[in-house]
Amino acid sequence: MVNLNFVGFQAYNGSIQHIEDYQIRLKEVKNTCDRIRKLKGNFIKYSPFITGVGTGCFDLEVNEEVYDEIQVGSYAFMDAHYSSLKHDRKLNNSNNFENSLFILTGVMSKALKNHAVVDAGLKSIAVDSGMPKTINTETEYIKCSDEHGIIADPYNILKINDKILLIPGHCDPTCNLHDWYVVIKESKVIDLWPVSARGLSF
Repeated sequence: MVNLNFVGFQAYNGSIQHIEDYQIRLKEVKNTCDRIRKLKGNFIKYSPFITGVGTGCFDLEVNEEVYDEIQVGSYAFMDAHYSSLKHDRKLNNSNNFENSLFILTGVMSKALKNHAVVDAGLKSIAVDSGMPKTINTETEYIKCSDEHGIIADPYNILKINDKILLIPGHCDPTCNLHDWYVVIKESKVIDLWPVSARGLSF
């Protein structure tokens, strides 16, 4: 034990980051932070360093003045689920981060009326936090299999080979499914970034 130097706590509560109801999320943040304060009080002689916070609750967690460091990560990309979380705009703490991660998919079939089949399914997009969202509000990604996705197209605006941008429901495990980030600025590809841990968990 002589070689161990206690510094502080990793206090990230991932289970509250995706609570959709603002008031419930606020309550759970306060409960979590109260527990951290109590724990910190038992180690006060060490002046523990507290690290945590997440993209879904950061606006509430930082106001609790418990954390010395925040570890938000998904805000850089955002995803469909984080973007759907309700925030109390009266308190001026709404989540203003924009989506910057998209999956480019193409229409491969229009055999079914009012529907389109695209080439992006479970092997391209994680759906554990919900289906991806389409940029066009007149269409909706509604179902997926391993290699394909079904898009509701009530006005039949999609055609074979049309390209569609999808906002993943969950950005983290979606990135793990791909070899590269294609970096685009002003509609031009400016770089390729390799996903170095692609397909790995370690």
